[in-house]
Amino acid sequence: MERFQPRIYTTKPWLIRLLIPEYKKGTYVLYRKIGNQTFPFYIGRSDLNLRNRLITHPYLKYAHYFEYYLFDSKEKCFISESSLYHNLRDMLLNKIHPATPEYSSLTCPFCYNSFNNIRMNRINEFPNQVETA
Repeated sequence: MERFQPRIYTTKPWLIRLLIPEYKKGTYVLYRKIGNQTFPFYIGRSDLNLRNRLITHPYLKYAHYFEYYLFDSKEKCFISESSLYHNLRDMLLNKIHPATPEYSSLTCPFCYNSFNNIRMNRINEFPNQVETA
């Protein structure tokens, strides 16, 4: 089975402008190269303008590559960023969990409490189950 390989691009502002339309929401991963290996080191999102966020990012000068995902809602951006955070957190400079979008009551579906609440609300037994002797 092949392992999923992200499509990563060099962190050149002209390339970011070319690839990402202005005023689109999305998430991103910044990568750095150490020797001949490439590692993710920072993840984030923009609920307003991903292109501008990447071009002006303070860590862009430390990143060799980036990948990005565009979404049509800030809630989808939050879920994507949360997924990236939970999957990559041991490798990231990010130390704080992604913030919930402004004016949203959404909670992270990947946090233990959220996952446990979902698990505990499942029906584990059929009601009125007849016992057999």
